[in-house]
Amino acid sequence: MYYTPFSSVVHFEGISHGTDTGSGIKAYQAINQGKFRERWAAELQSHYPNAVNVFRARDRAWDRKIALVVDHYIPQPDRDAGSRSMVAFIEALLAAGWVVKFWPDNLWFDPEYGPALQLRGVEIIYGEKRVGGFDRYLAECGGELDAVLLSRPHISLPYLRSLRKHAPAVRVAYYGHDLHFRRLAREAEVTGRAELLEEGERIGRMERQIWQDADIVLYPSQEEADDVAALVEGARVAALPPYAFDAFNDAAQPQGRKGVLFVAGFAHPPNVDAAMWLVDQVMPAIWSRYPDLKLSLVGANPTDQVRGLAGPRVEVTGYVSDEELARHYAEARVAVVPLRYGAGVKGKVVEAMQSGVPLVTTRVGAQGLPGGVHGHRLG
Repeated sequence: MYYTPFSSVVHFEGISHGTDTGSGIKAYQAINQGKFRERWAAELQSHYPNAVNVFRARDRAWDRKIALVVDHYIPQPDRDAGSRSMVAFIEALLAAGWVVKFWPDNLWFDPEYGPALQLRGVEIIYGEKRVGGFDRYLAECGGELDAVLLSRPHISLPYLRSLRKHAPAVRVAYYGHDLHFRRLAREAEVTGRAELLEEGERIGRMERQIWQDADIVLYPSQEEADDVAALVEGARVAALPPYAFDAFNDAAQPQGRKGVLFVAGFAHPPNVDAAMWLVDQVMPAIWSRYPDLKLSLVGANPTDQVRGLAGPRVEVTGYVSDEELARHYAEARVAVVPLRYGAGVKGKVVEAMQSGVPLVTTRVGAQGLPGGVHGHRLG
């Protein structure tokens, strides 16, 4: 049996042979039912009775585990590192034989990225399907879930509370991406914006509550996992690296390459600050010696500030496909990650090294990597 979310079937009962099973071709319906039951008796033993436990039956999940993944929206893995991590979790669950459901907090079906999950067999719960909200969903089928994966503190705490109330037996994992309160504190220090300290304290209280109540807490680096363990006694926390590569560009050579490359998703404030600092403070010193050197700012969602940096020596590409990104890495002489604040492991740092491109970064950019990044750092 194959299922596709992109098809619909309309059944007009009796339109071909009527509805009378006592005569004509329709009489074979009852006869064939018996033959079908006899032929497939062993397989039918594993099925639920008619209309019983439809939640599992529709996925043929009689002996399979079911996971619900919650994130702020449907992942866009070619646009931000957080989405790449969530897709990696989903793919790992599917590879392990789990049935995966996905709940976007905004309940919006992304027509560009939603079908990619559906093609993998993931059910996306969205829109009018979920009138009544998460509590109603748990009341209907929470008892059939084996595990829930939550992501990002600003949305996770309400879901965690609902799970503990309506489905207390379900195991709940939380993936933090980074320590949000630490990132906000560092941003306040760098930018002088005092209001960020208050926001960081608010987010920090959320994170601590999640650490206490979740069954397992996951962070992308051992450094962050150790921080959580030190901050909340008894927290069940582990490090889970957010990257794994099948191959590395060991054959990369400097000949024929040119230009400086900064790859980032510019919906993330630390990346906007990094681009501004790079162009305003760092590149002028480099351009004084290499006036023709070109800088490429590559990534989705550039803000007006970032777009304003474009000029004869600065390229602002906006979104690029994975294939275009690979080309940029193949052509660049050096990659730079000029972050002045942030937290967690930076995917663009690891990605540059995987691509065989020399990397210049800051201490913030090197955070979370075992042993750090050896060589030259900015700041």
